[in-house]
Amino acid sequence: HERAFLFRLKFYPFPDPLRELLENSEVIKTGIGIKDDIHGLGKIIKFKPAGFIDLADEVRKRGMTNASLRSLTAIFLGKKLFK
Repeated sequence: HERAFLFRLKFYPFPDPLRELLENSEVIKTGIGIKDDIHGLGKIIKFKPAGFIDLADEVRKRGMTNASLRSLTAIFLGKKLFK
């Protein structure tokens, strides 16, 4: 609830502790369109995904129509997102 981490896997080997994290249902992993990320990670290493929440699905359940990361950042954090 207090920390967030971003892992840039493109440039580093996939460590076993990170695989264990991806399989841990008690650690929440979020993103927009996260199913594609899970699929891409599955091409790198075999794991059983657990604890993943797609933010786009969650905001749509609450009646919001624009579920882009840029718009969610502006709405909830009051910040501009630069990628």
